[in-house]
Amino acid sequence: MRLGKGDKRVVVSITPTIREILFPLQGQHHEFVFTYVARYGSKRVGRVAGQRYRLTYNGVKSAWQRLRASAGLVDFRFHDFRHDHGTKLLRLTGNLKPVKKALNHTDIKSTLRYAHVLDEDVADAVERLAQSRKKSRTKLREVS
Repeated sequence: MRLGKGDKRVVVSITPTIREILFPLQGQHHEFVFTYVARYGSKRVGRVAGQRYRLTYNGVKSAWQRLRASAGLVDFRFHDFRHDHGTKLLRLTGNLKPVKKALNHTDIKSTLRYAHVLDEDVADAVERLAQSRKKSRTKLREVS
């Protein structure tokens, strides 16, 4: 469970893939799942080198900025992964409802802004429809 916008409770299913990622993290810290080992000590913030501490929002943000800079990414935000996730889920399922639920949107209009439809997706869907119509006509002729 996590909190979404407006501290609204969000329940996320733990899939086998997520379980595979999270399971090895058990027991590394008595309270938190996502942690890091401090490289340097700091009396000011009470950190001891070699000890494990929870990840903070600012810590993740700083790590993302360093990673992005080292990869040479200029115009890419962490939030862009959410758009990518929505788009890929829509392409996989062809259904906005599970995308809406996965992104925790209350309004389908929000989902439409996240799940991008590409020209090739439209062309592929039209071609699949044409092929299914051909199959239907062929079956009708066989029955007649």
